[in-house]
Amino acid sequence: MSDPEPLFDEFPSTPTAAWEEKISEDLSGRDLEEVLNWESIEGITLRAIYRSEDLESLDHPTDGPLTAKGDGQTAQAWRIRQDIYTPELGAAQSHIEKALSSGVTDLGLAASVHNSTLHGLPLQTSGDLRSLLQDVDISETPLHLKGGRAAPILLGMLYDAAEALGTSPDALSGSTDFDPVAALLENQGFPPESSFALGASLLRSEAIPSTFTPLAVDLRPYHDAGGSAAQTLAAGLAALSEQLAHYANRGISVDDAVDKLHAIVPVGTSYFLEIAKLRALRTLLPQVIGAYDEHASADLPLHAVTSRRMMTVYDPHMNMLRTSTAAMAATLAGCDMLTVRPHTAAFAAPNDFAYRIARNTQLILQEESKLDLVADPAAGAYYIEQATDRLAREAWSLFQDIEANGGIISSLRDGTLHDAIAETRTERRRAVATRDHVIVGTNHYPQLDETRLEDVQTRPTGTDLTSANSPELENVSFAAIRKALDEGATLGDVLHALSDPTSEIDPLPNLRLSEPFERVRLRTEQHAQANGSAPSVVLLPMGNPSMRSARANFTRNLLGCAGFTIHKHLRFDAVSEAVKATLEVDADIAVLCSSDEEYFELAPDFCETLRSTDAHPLVVVAGHPHGSDALREAGVDAFIHKEASALETLEWFQSKLDLA
Repeated sequence: MSDPEPLFDEFPSTPTAAWEEKISEDLSGRDLEEVLNWESIEGITLRAIYRSEDLESLDHPTDGPLTAKGDGQTAQAWRIRQDIYTPELGAAQSHIEKALSSGVTDLGLAASVHNSTLHGLPLQTSGDLRSLLQDVDISETPLHLKGGRAAPILLGMLYDAAEALGTSPDALSGSTDFDPVAALLENQGFPPESSFALGASLLRSEAIPSTFTPLAVDLRPYHDAGGSAAQTLAAGLAALSEQLAHYANRGISVDDAVDKLHAIVPVGTSYFLEIAKLRALRTLLPQVIGAYDEHASADLPLHAVTSRRMMTVYDPHMNMLRTSTAAMAATLAGCDMLTVRPHTAAFAAPNDFAYRIARNTQLILQEESKLDLVADPAAGAYYIEQATDRLAREAWSLFQDIEANGGIISSLRDGTLHDAIAETRTERRRAVATRDHVIVGTNHYPQLDETRLEDVQTRPTGTDLTSANSPELENVSFAAIRKALDEGATLGDVLHALSDPTSEIDPLPNLRLSEPFERVRLRTEQHAQANGSAPSVVLLPMGNPSMRSARANFTRNLLGCAGFTIHKHLRFDAVSEAVKATLEVDADIAVLCSSDEEYFELAPDFCETLRSTDAHPLVVVAGHPHGSDALREAGVDAFIHKEASALETLEWFQSKLDLA
């Protein structure tokens, strides 16, 4: 075939100035930067339009992939991992079997400890782990131990289980998520010296094969606490720097340390910024590692995990869209391994369907969408390259601030990192409360007939840690952990021996953004359970057709988020009809939906007519018309409108209705 003729040579290029002139014309002379610039909570500002010349100022490479893989893999290949955290061994075995027969390449075993309670897989002893894995070919299946500060103990239990199952530990592959810095942020975490000593022992242990990665740089604590993308990256870089410094002081080379490390990166739904986040991390890791040894390997494998922070209890099927968006961003950004959370993770242990959808999300992206065939497809994209560069610069600046404060341990001790993340967390919560940040199904567009109280009340709450004895560890090391396990110690025993109940570092909070609205709606469900029904709201559209419809829909979407029973009518032609409808449903809240001008006639008439009956609902006006004091004097109890905090509005209604 001959080369195709160029298609665009006949079209003259349009200079940037011409584009900007046209945009300014469309904006009626308003400033382009003021109107269309996006100031992200993630710590960067992006313009609405970029051109090829904008790439010329970028320091990071734009002419080649950041994420090309080697070792015979396709250009953008990633490993499909599924984490199993079913709190019953028999059911967990079934889920493992289905996962491994359905396209999963890597298996995550999740068993975390919070306040002396074991959550996820009930792995109290090495025997429990042996039972769980008895039908798994652990020499062929990479196993990833998700336990935070408990992960090194789970690794010791895995070695015991492997030997009992007739498999040499040398044949094991996989990882743990143990990050000595992140471990300090857990309740009853390790003392810093013990945490890094344990990390160093994992690096030095000759029992751990080269196919197993025992240490992590875990960015989840900073993300889950509400941190921005830049703050999360900066804290992760500082945690890596802290680890490398401690290991170097213990005589461990940078190459040896980097070879046993991987990064765990949470990924949310801010699609282009999430792509930029992983790409920015790729550009920054070599700078930190190179500062310790310019000849060392300058990259870490990236394990992407869809964010916990974005998951919701209500309308959980929306979580499928959220995790799909995050998964696509992670794969296009070049993650090496990906875990997709089941869509029911916020309120239930996953069932077969939830696990299936989670893994099929990845299979579709890989097998049908073929996202594994092009290395770094975002390379050269003006917007994403700019986002990558801006995010990398902001993260590096914040990282330098942490280092100037003595490093991440110092910043955690004095609370400066906590305070910085708290500011971002407060802004996130404000955006959710006011619905500037829309969470579909939770703070906007609710499913009116949905109930989740029973799911929340019956979700697994964890099991108490068992205790066989209280071992005295000779030292803080992987060898000492293995010896204690060989002598019959349980997970709880060893963890207790390692933990420090008087930790000098406060843990970071772990939040989901939807939780405040979920508490409101669950409060309504509890009221309905105790009293036979939820508070009743009647919408009363009257007057101007467009305004009554718009304000009725606004009210439905707002008060429906509280779980109230909504009675909606097409329209009322007379106040007497509206009062009759209010009485028929025995409404607790009656909402007048009309135009600002018409309220001054409709509201006083409605309130006066209502006072002649035995009903005493809250009378509400949808909107906030000028001169609202006169309406209050006429009997209006409240005004609902976009300028008020949706969360505070719903909490006010619950308080006025005496919901316990």
